[in-house]
Amino acid sequence: MCGSDREDGLRIFPGPVTGRKQVVASSVLLTEPTTPAVWAALDCPGAFAIGMADGDPILLGTMTARIDREIPAGEQLVVMGWATGSEGRKRYCGTALLAEGGQVLARAAHTWVAPAG
Repeated sequence: MCGSDREDGLRIFPGPVTGRKQVVASSVLLTEPTTPAVWAALDCPGAFAIGMADGDPILLGTMTARIDREIPAGEQLVVMGWATGSEGRKRYCGTALLAEGGQVLARAAHTWVAPAG
């Protein structure tokens, strides 16, 4: 749902957060905040946080998410991602979906894997 090739995608393209190394963020508008849409919104910034935007191929290994609060429909939200480490070909990151006031609405932890070269 968040890929750039999808007409119906969320169109999330996180950029660097000034002064925060390996942290990215983007605004997002969820007109229908279904569980799949929330998970898609949490997925996208994780890939950007661990280097996908640099052209490095990367595959999602696992993602564990939880929705902490009701997600408001049609409100401008912020989704962010941050790298948390790496081990061999594995890359780890966290993501969060935030309300305008900064409250965490949903969060996720990811393991990404770089294909063997």
